[in-house]
Amino acid sequence: MLLFARSKKAWLVAWSLLFYLFAPGFIFAQDFSFNGTLRGYYFSSTRDLDEETDIFGASFQPRATLKFAPYLTLYAEMRFIAEKPWNGIYSSLREGYGDFYLNSLDFRIGKQIIQWGRADGINPTDNLMPWNNTLLFSEDSELRSGVIAVKANYYYKSMTLTGIWIPFFEPNRFPPPSNYHVREETPSETLGNSQYALKIDSTGGKLDWSLSYFDGFDPAPDLALSTTGIILRYPRIRVIGGDFAATIGKFGIRGEAAYFFTEDMDGDNPEKKNPYLFYVLGVDRTLWEYLYLNLQFIERVVINYKNPLEIQNPYLRDVAVKGAVINNQLDRITNAISLKIGYKMFHEILNLELSGIYNITRRDYLIRPKISYAFTDHLSGILGADIYQGKDDSLFGLLEDNTTLFAEIKYGF
Repeated sequence: MLLFARSKKAWLVAWSLLFYLFAPGFIFAQDFSFNGTLRGYYFSSTRDLDEETDIFGASFQPRATLKFAPYLTLYAEMRFIAEKPWNGIYSSLREGYGDFYLNSLDFRIGKQIIQWGRADGINPTDNLMPWNNTLLFSEDSELRSGVIAVKANYYYKSMTLTGIWIPFFEPNRFPPPSNYHVREETPSETLGNSQYALKIDSTGGKLDWSLSYFDGFDPAPDLALSTTGIILRYPRIRVIGGDFAATIGKFGIRGEAAYFFTEDMDGDNPEKKNPYLFYVLGVDRTLWEYLYLNLQFIERVVINYKNPLEIQNPYLRDVAVKGAVINNQLDRITNAISLKIGYKMFHEILNLELSGIYNITRRDYLIRPKISYAFTDHLSGILGADIYQGKDDSLFGLLEDNTTLFAEIKYGF
């Protein structure tokens, strides 16, 4: 039933039944833990480009772990969100899976978050999980929810071989282009549209590294012109990638690269992404134990590039340009830098952070200042901002209306 369920609903029902079947296991479990986060927040703007302002809300994320020795662990994390206007409570299962251990082999089956890459926050090889860029959270890691997958790890000395099967596709959530009626076309939920990934990873030596392969659907859409507006389509892609991390003296060196094989390998279709190379090189350093610096260089190289601004049809040109801006393919080569500065004070009670990305090619940027303060071991507060600036033909320029100030109060238990 689990391996051949043909819809996401069937999978969720199946896993709910599995958890109920194991409910009597509380009697035999070696360990049970329950924790979570309760959060209240204010954002001066949404992340939907909808001109909504002054958003108040609250979220509750309970997590439960049930461990059986020595072969089985069950984990579940729920998310409940209520926001102004108070139209009810949005609830979802963020993760819910079982871990099975068999000596040098383990399996994780269920809804899970799988993140790849060793670069800091910008990861070319990280294509398995969708981002929901419309959620109001101060931490980027909270913008992700799991997908239903089967993951197997085989361990041999310092090496780990990972195989992943993802039967259903979940797209990124991103503010749609304005001034158009937008319709989304997602791949049908069939076994033929399953996604696969392989990774070999080495850790524990002077150089940590990995090589990976992904065959699935692009979570970032192509934009196509229709008689009624824009169609968001999610094409099949194949990605070969790798990453590394090493320490040279007091400096950390990181790198990550991926080559994307798309459906338009010749670059002849303006409604589809061209193949491209995407890589990140970075260096970080901690000074005096409380000052952290991270600098990264980012480059995208579009293969078989054709300038969408030269398209004669004005409607097709407009859609092609918007798609190229959103997917960083408006230029043959796009260069950018990212910077993160972190400063810890009073034994890490007060943390100051400034991060940002500057697109050298288009001269647009995102700046994120953030201050966090730990009132107690369980209670903390955050003040920050997302500041987008740029011209209309740039990604951060398109997102200027999403510039926001935010405040959060968190209680962890």
